[in-house]
Amino acid sequence: ARAFVPPHFAKAAATPSIPPPAARLAAMVRPSMFALVASSVLALQAAAEAMVDCGGHFETGCDRCPQGNKWAWCNGDCTWMQDPVNADSGMCIPQVQLGGGLRGGAKFYYWSLQFLGGGFLMLIFACIYYSKIIVG
Repeated sequence: ARAFVPPHFAKAAATPSIPPPAARLAAMVRPSMFALVASSVLALQAAAEAMVDCGGHFETGCDRCPQGNKWAWCNGDCTWMQDPVNADSGMCIPQVQLGGGLRGGAKFYYWSLQFLGGGFLMLIFACIYYSKIIVG
């Protein structure tokens, strides 16, 4: 009681594997689809990097954040610079990024290094002061 095997399956098992036309077409389409998806992701990433966070929305630059709402819509990556002469005017400008624009945990390491470096310099000064002035 041998199971029935259709002739085209038996022939395919006996001969080297030649992909059917649909598999060849899929093999040709996959790399181009990958390239299309990859280029789309890269384009979206570049567009997102070009945008600034206004606090509640994103724009292409800080000067576009207020949209007539003055300081109320100038937040996030931007800050409002008030005109000292005319209280009704000002401009939305990029924030000054301390620590080289580091975000998240990197800021902690940047400021920790600054703090420890300053402490080390004070320790050296205290040692020299003690040896030259107090003792000597």
